[in-house]
Amino acid sequence: MALAPLITEQQLSDFLSALVLQRICDDAGEGEAAVEAVESILAYASSMLRGKLGQVENLSAIDEDLRPEVTRIGLEICQARAAIRHPEVMRMDGFELMKMAKSDLKAIRVNEAGLGTRDKPAQTEYAAVIASSPRRW
Repeated sequence: MALAPLITEQQLSDFLSALVLQRICDDAGEGEAAVEAVESILAYASSMLRGKLGQVENLSAIDEDLRPEVTRIGLEICQARAAIRHPEVMRMDGFELMKMAKSDLKAIRVNEAGLGTRDKPAQTEYAAVIASSPRRW
């Protein structure tokens, strides 16, 4: 059974505007957003969020103080997908927007976001593995 999107169509419509969402997702040229296109954007954002937050069923499973931040990131992922889908409508660089959203998600994953806490993030040790000798140009 598929999990429901973490971002709702109403939130997306409010964020982008109903007119912009309709123009981006009007695949048939009928003047209204195709349900499948909207669902695709919402599913993509939810998948990215769950990839970093775990398999949460809905945002109520997330700490109440964190929900607005997670929703914001999810909406920014949707905005990036919309801009990638139709850059002429959005007039934004969707790939750059996606890089920024991924950066926010990474900050959550590596505990640098400081969401919901004033504690200093835990230090993480990293190691480099070199499989072959460096190339010489």
